[in-house]
Formats: sequence, C-alpha cells, structure tokens
Amino acid sequence: MTKNLQEIKLLSFFGLKNFFEIPQTQELISQTLANLDEISREHSKRVATTARDFGKAVDFKNLDELEIAAQLHDIGKSSFREEILIKPNLSLNEKVIFQMHSVIGAKIVEILGLPEKISKIVRAIHENPDGSGYPDRLRGKEILFEAQIIGIADAFDAMTNDRGYNNVKPYAKAMAELEKGSGSKFNGELVKVFREKIVNNF
Repeated sequence: MTKNLQEIKLLSFFGLKNFFEIPQTQELISQTLANLDEISREHSKRVATTARDFGKAVDFKNLDELEIAAQLHDIGKSSFREEILIKPNLSLNEKVIFQMHSVIGAKIVEILGLPEKISKIVRAIHENPDGSGYPDRLRGKEILFEAQIIGIADAFDAMTNDRGYNNVKPYAKAMAELEKGSGSKFNGELVKVFREKIVNNF
C-alpha cells in the first residue's frame, strides 16, 4: 500500500468519509489506478469518459460520483496476475476467482475512504437484469442505475478495444451485441439511449 493510501485509510479511521472532502482527489485516483496493468488502466479511463457522457445523455445529476466509480470499476483486478487478465478462456475455478474482482474492488474503495455509494456501484457493475450477473445475482431495479450505465460503457469499450484477450469488434457489431443482450444482460432503455446519444456520435 502506497504512502497516500495509508494516509487515506488513516483519515477514514478518524471519520473523514466524504470523498469530496479529501484533498487531491484525482491524484489519489491516479495512484490507485497505477496498480492496474496498462491495458486495464487505459480501459478504465475510456469507460469513465463514456460513462460521464452517457450520464449527461440520461440527465443523471451526480456525474462526478458516476465518473469516479467508472474510473475505479476494475480496480479489483489489480490483485490478479496479468496472465489471468489476458487469458481468453478461463477454467471454471479461474472464472469464479476472477469474478471476485468486483468484491475486491468494492473493498478497495472502502479502504480509500470514498463514499459508500461508490463502493456499491463498483460491486454491482457486472450484475445483469435477468439475475445472471455477479457477484450478488441482482435483478432489474435491484441494480444501481449508475452501475447499469457503467456496465454498458464497460462492455462496449471491452468489445471495441484490444484488451489482450479479445477480438476487436467494429462499433456496429459491438452495438449489435449490446442490443442482443438488451433486457437480459443490459437495461433495454439504456441500450437505446446509448445507441442514439453515444454511439451515433462517436
């Protein structure tokens, strides 16, 4: 744990829980993201930018919180070996372990002393409306709206950029995959807005 993270943990212990009261916020986020591999770090930055634009498109008010959660959505992966992160076909045991990154990420956010809401968003990003997601098998409106926004931005970016384990898809095919999962993997109404207000403007 870096010196700054130790300081934030100490501040949290003494009650400084409000993230927006912590000085040098972006520096802390940058230092935290530095623990990720380069591919995941750049992915997180793109997802954060897209999520903020997406949030504006649906008139979401707390854009700063949304962007921070998007920046940190994969931070739990910093606890895994890089070969696991870029392996195209995980074994069942590896998949179960890998899916713990959402839980680990939420715990890291707690340690940083960020608002509890951000921790809950990070934990819920890979939940699906039909209950097939992880780690808590949440359904529909049980899933935080912010997590549903970031989940779509995350999936689209993962399909359209080289993550080290995937075949990069053009925007049209990636959008078709989102629409295929509309209502099951993704919020159907949000998928429509994503096409109209985000993808069509790329």
